[in-house]
Amino acid sequence: MDSLKIFLKSPNGQLLIDLCKKNKIEVEYECHVLQEILPRSLFNNHPEYFRVDTNGVRRGDLNMCFSSEEAWFVVERNTTELLKWIQPTTNRYFFWIDDSYDGFCHCDKCNLYSPSDQALLYENRMLKIIQKVNPKASLAHLAYASTLEAPKTIKPKEGIFLEFAPIGRNYEDSLSSKQHKALKKNLEIFPKRTAHVLEYWLDASMFSGWDRNKWNKVPWNANYCKRDIELYRSLGICSFTTFATWMLHQHYFELYGQDETVEILKEYGSLLNGD
Repeated sequence: MDSLKIFLKSPNGQLLIDLCKKNKIEVEYECHVLQEILPRSLFNNHPEYFRVDTNGVRRGDLNMCFSSEEAWFVVERNTTELLKWIQPTTNRYFFWIDDSYDGFCHCDKCNLYSPSDQALLYENRMLKIIQKVNPKASLAHLAYASTLEAPKTIKPKEGIFLEFAPIGRNYEDSLSSKQHKALKKNLEIFPKRTAHVLEYWLDASMFSGWDRNKWNKVPWNANYCKRDIELYRSLGICSFTTFATWMLHQHYFELYGQDETVEILKEYGSLLNGD
């Protein structure tokens, strides 16, 4: 987050924002923010802010104790500061919990809830904080990794929208039966009209195993992408995005060609436009 803030204030960052505005391109920020708004450095003095692991031990590594009112006081204060410079042009916010499969709280209060329910507890409360600053705001519920399954106990407040991110799938095949079932269950809880898909079709970092020594080529296949989009649209979803991490980088261009990369982006864009 510090690097993002520095970039946005830099001449290149300002140029990017200005060019997006000139070309009518919306700007959104999708970030795992929880370690920023509840700093891990607080653990030594306030372990009660943080999660209890499956062994009953307080840990300051991931997420928080979602039932800690004292922790929420810190979160609200720091989120208000974050909102001064994170300003999506769409009023859609993506303030994700930590990126983990097993980072949830198992204290007596939180343990009543599944990972997806704990995430939604966080998002409902976070939306309330954000709307104090921006009444038009909406906030994503990230269905991803251990939160892929639909919440069972907690209901989304108005303004929470589904963001479905099926990381780890095999792109030669369609969604697995488990992923497809999870998506349909989520669409029974969250409004279809605002549902959003985050995919990894162009994510060179994922296809490289997040190993900066590899930089594998994105295995782009327009037919696979078209198949996926048609499936999502058949379920009533009309909002899509994809990571293109490392793909739009000079080193990737040197390895695989800038013109070739731009052609893939154009083809991807035409698929989203229904061409």
